[in-house]
Amino acid sequence: MIKKKFYLMVSIALLCCNLILVFFLLQGPKINRNEGPMRRQPNPKMVIIEKLHFDDNQVKAYEQLIDVHQNEIQQHDRAINDLKRQLYLQLKSANQETKSEELIAKMCEIQSEIERAHFQHFFEIRALCRPDQIDDFDSLSEELARIFGKPPLVR
Repeated sequence: MIKKKFYLMVSIALLCCNLILVFFLLQGPKINRNEGPMRRQPNPKMVIIEKLHFDDNQVKAYEQLIDVHQNEIQQHDRAINDLKRQLYLQLKSANQETKSEELIAKMCEIQSEIERAHFQHFFEIRALCRPDQIDDFDSLSEELARIFGKPPLVR
């Protein structure tokens, strides 16, 4: 009889442990998204919409600005990638210093155009703001580099 009680108690304890484990697995991790190495970058589009309190018309205009901006940036990115391919092909030959320097200079010019395009894009976003949203935009502008910057590499 004592063995039966012991096995019954152990079985109930294991069942409870399994139920608790299943409960926690279904809940998923409660991670603070702003801390720790597995930090997920917030969606920049949503951050801007929320921080600037855009209405529906502003959101539509903003989405159109995004489409135009992304197309422009993609063109620049393709040009840089083409130049990189040409640059790395220079590794096959012994002395291509001048050609490689020209390619690098062209990449720098395109990167400058990308940064100008980003700046212009944010200037256009500012133009979407109503006068009561300008202060929100000004405080957002202090965070733009963090929001749109690449996350640091985790080693």
